[in-house]
Amino acid sequence: MSQFNLHQSPAINPEFLTYCQSRGLDVKQCVLFAVIFKMDSKYGGPVDGLLHFADEMGMIDSRMIIALLDHEGEEPTLRVPLYDEEKLSEVARYNALFKTLVVERLIGDGLMNSRGHRNNPQDYNVLSVTQKDIDVFTEAVKLIEQDGKSFDLEKAQEVITKYYQTAKPALKLENYLAKTFVLDYESE
Repeated sequence: MSQFNLHQSPAINPEFLTYCQSRGLDVKQCVLFAVIFKMDSKYGGPVDGLLHFADEMGMIDSRMIIALLDHEGEEPTLRVPLYDEEKLSEVARYNALFKTLVVERLIGDGLMNSRGHRNNPQDYNVLSVTQKDIDVFTEAVKLIEQDGKSFDLEKAQEVITKYYQTAKPALKLENYLAKTFVLDYESE
């Protein structure tokens, strides 16, 4: 199993991580507490027991609560925001674009499935929806959008469909996006 690196998470505010480290707190436990706290603040009832459960499991302690929460206002808040809101909305945008392209358009239109194009199936899975696929897709879109260009979902769908319709053997989606998608997209 791969290790999740909090410092590489695009939406987590690096100042939150630094704040926790500077106070000698376990950063992973701080993130867990902050996520539960935010859920509890937003949804209340359905997750009320999560903070108590985390406390009983020894995942949080009073020192962490004192360090992370600001009790000045009417309701307690995190002293340092867990998420970088600008990056969070950017991540959400790319995730939504990927979902629309792969799940709704490529698979949803019935021309493709996990083995590729229905008229040119591969002997292995080429289409997946993993975080790595989304990350590579994000980088490809950023390359296309540099210099003020806009990303066209229909064009991307046509380019990917055309590739999987003819390629034998075909690259897995992650590799295609990383290696030749941008070139194919820009040459269309």
